[in-house]
Amino acid sequence: MAATAGEIAAAAATNGAGTLRVGWVGGRPSWLALVDGTPELDGARLVDGAGGANVLHVAGSELRRLRALRAAHPKTPIVLDLSGDGEVGLGRLDANRARLAQRVLVGSEADLNDLRRRQPALGARAEVLPQPIDLDAHVPLRRLHETRDAEVKRFRRLHRVAGALVLFGGPYTREGGFHLALDAVYKLRERMPELRVAAVPHGRIDPRYRDDCERRSLALGHHGTVEWSPSPSDLPLWYGIATVVCTPASGRVSPAPARLAAAAERPFVGSRVEGLADAVVDGETGFLVPPGDEDTLTAALESLLADNDEATRLGAAARRKAEEELSPAVAAARLCRIWRGAADGDGRATTIGRH
Repeated sequence: MAATAGEIAAAAATNGAGTLRVGWVGGRPSWLALVDGTPELDGARLVDGAGGANVLHVAGSELRRLRALRAAHPKTPIVLDLSGDGEVGLGRLDANRARLAQRVLVGSEADLNDLRRRQPALGARAEVLPQPIDLDAHVPLRRLHETRDAEVKRFRRLHRVAGALVLFGGPYTREGGFHLALDAVYKLRERMPELRVAAVPHGRIDPRYRDDCERRSLALGHHGTVEWSPSPSDLPLWYGIATVVCTPASGRVSPAPARLAAAAERPFVGSRVEGLADAVVDGETGFLVPPGDEDTLTAALESLLADNDEATRLGAAARRKAEEELSPAVAAARLCRIWRGAADGDGRATTIGRH
């Protein structure tokens, strides 16, 4: 059962007026350290574990503990965090466990729609918490030069990257569409012989598909690079030096490449599919093209490679959108609102029973 407003108020009084004690169960995301103890947490005090908490925030990795947590803390509201990158594909048993939570967090509108289709009861108590980006680390190239200039120069020399670069970001699978990005680059190189292509993975990897694409990239010599597992410190460099970021997927994919492109102030070209359609404002922060339409994809890439002013305009708008929606401070404020809503009885959990 959900705690009553009176019980929450009494518990809050024992921890200081207006302070919400949030018990964090599972590993804390790295971005939270950027705002821990700041005003954005709005009077919430984070503690590890469930003891004495007004609200429990349970990481998705701890979903199997939910029944035990509910039994041990029957009156404490639970917020279940499934906002990590990837699809929300709950089986029946996990869905039954998840119903013990007052609120369920997912990472994108696509995930929310998926949950509503598969588990309508859970979808009704779910809301979107986009994975925030460290916007001090993922920055436009000019700011990378201010803070990591020597590293940027070494990175460029190592990968022999100079001039225009199309960066593919997405799963190394046929559905991810890396082969389409390669096809487009090969066509464009007939008019832009110095054009380069590089790829960084986000999501699932099909080794055979990756190897096939890598062989095609190697045919370009130093004009083609396929990263197998770039370090986290290298990702901002790849996005920062890109001219255009591209994900021509044929089906639903993670919005992460579009979001990282926005953080780097780079325009994005991708397919109009779930995951990208709600991360990109077509014509304002990038271009969305029909899935599998290689000619339209090539034309969209060429329009940005040939028009620096347009690429700059789209990239700047994307960065502004990222600052408004994807900063850790924005995520922290949203989390506080969700925690307080759960504590005030906004949504009820299913009681423990046989399912």
